[in-house]
Order: sequence, then structure tokens, then C-alpha cells
Amino acid sequence: MSAHKLKPGFSIGFWIPAIDLYEMPSGYAVYIELPGVQPQDVEILIEQNSIVVKGRKLSPVKGLSAMSMEIETGFFRRAVDLSCSIDKETAKAEFENGLLKIILQKISGSKKVVVPIEE
Repeated sequence: MSAHKLKPGFSIGFWIPAIDLYEMPSGYAVYIELPGVQPQDVEILIEQNSIVVKGRKLSPVKGLSAMSMEIETGFFRRAVDLSCSIDKETAKAEFENGLLKIILQKISGSKKVVVPIEE
């Protein structure tokens, strides 16, 4: 069996990073594991009640032919729908040690509404 020859820096495909989502009274905290990803390779998009985080992770190995590849590389995208509209102007993001932390504030007046079912 022969090994596949890959070009240095070749991106294998698509991967899905782990994400944790927390709701707070005033907003949301989103944590996404992005080990080996550079902050400049990440894009955060916010619409009314959703957030999309996308980007890419390049192979850390250059100039070698791969025999086996288990480290995830390539493009990624995560989308999360939230229960309330988000204030885009107050969104904050921090990136440290491969963990992206995004803090989102709810737009005041946008609360969950429970609709009772009539019998």
C-alpha cells in the first residue's frame, strides 16, 4: 500500500470544531475550540439571532509527505441560532490558547415568549 502524496500546506477538507454555548440573563457566551488556528484566519458573522464562525486551519507540517493524517485541517464553519436578537455593536471576541470566546448581548426587549396551546 502506498502513501498519498500531499502538497506542503495542503488542506485536507472540512472539520467541525467543538462549541459550548451558555445563556446569561443579559446575553450569551460562546466558546469554540480552535487549536492551531490563527486569529486572522477566523471570521465571525452576526445576524439578528444567529452567529456564524468560519475559517481555516493550515497544516502545521511543511515539506513532508504524509503517510497518515489525523490532525484536523482545512475549512471549518459553525452556525448557532439563538433565542433572542443580538446587539451586533456590543459583541466582543477574545482568542487565547486555541479557545475563541465570544460575548453577545441580547437586544433589550427581545425576550423569549412562551405561547400556550389552547385546548
